[in-house]
Amino acid sequence: MIYYSNGVASAKSRELFSRAFYDQLINAKDYESCLELVLSTTTFAGEECDVDKFLDAKKQELFDFIKHNSPINEIIDFFLLAQDYENLGVICRLVKAGKNLHGTLLSGKTDSKDLCEFVKTGISRGISKEVIEAYKGMPKDLSLAQIDLYYKQKKYETLKSKMKSQIMKTLLFDILDLQNVCIILRCEKEDDFQKNRVVVGNLNDKLLDKILKRDETVLFELSGLTRQIAQIAFIKNKQKAFSLIDKLSNELPLLSIKPFAKDTDTIAPFLDYCFSCLAQLKNIKMVLSLKKNGVKCDFDNKILGVSYGKR
Repeated sequence: MIYYSNGVASAKSRELFSRAFYDQLINAKDYESCLELVLSTTTFAGEECDVDKFLDAKKQELFDFIKHNSPINEIIDFFLLAQDYENLGVICRLVKAGKNLHGTLLSGKTDSKDLCEFVKTGISRGISKEVIEAYKGMPKDLSLAQIDLYYKQKKYETLKSKMKSQIMKTLLFDILDLQNVCIILRCEKEDDFQKNRVVVGNLNDKLLDKILKRDETVLFELSGLTRQIAQIAFIKNKQKAFSLIDKLSNELPLLSIKPFAKDTDTIAPFLDYCFSCLAQLKNIKMVLSLKKNGVKCDFDNKILGVSYGKR
């Protein structure tokens, strides 16, 4: 299955935009010309001009591709089960605010319409037991922001329990580390951090406590990507620190799976395509947004993030 999945992903990766094509988008004279270039490609041919809608449609296509072609269930959980938690958070916030759901949410392991039905009626159709338990265990007096935090924390707790292969654990733990460092930057007080933090990755409670207290000796206990992530917390310029977090969050998936690229029977090529595809959608949205607002595009300074597929 791994060889088949990697082969299919490798074939589809040929559809990803090259650096040369990004240069064409950047050099387009205006927003309309840039959008026309995007819609002229094989990948986006025939799509409507509503950018958000066609990008969401492509993301849904990727999720469906993962569901039907993933070599291991962990990848499905990493992308699709995570989406279920995010969808449930959105639905619960809308219910709390007394609003109806407008538009369609992306579907993960469960059709988003079935999640809406579950919240309304309690009828569960193919919904993961972890998601059901999270909903039933949610305190009823949470604010809108607390609902968002609750499902974020539950999502990461569940994913940590399900990631068994070394490559998926490495990927998730790096993401957890970056999340917690970001929370440390936002929450200077320990009580606030403890309320908002997610489950630990490579940075355990003891290490996170040192980072929270800005004890630089912690850096001598760390190495590689984990150390790089922790160092961000010690940057005094908050704007620069958050800018680095944004940049690293785009690059992190590829950096995490890179050490496994040459392993026998690796799932890295499949993951590389998945993250490449997501990066491409982010890049397209950003280029079009910059063009629409008359802001100069600068690929080399990473304003567009990272294009993983064709570097």
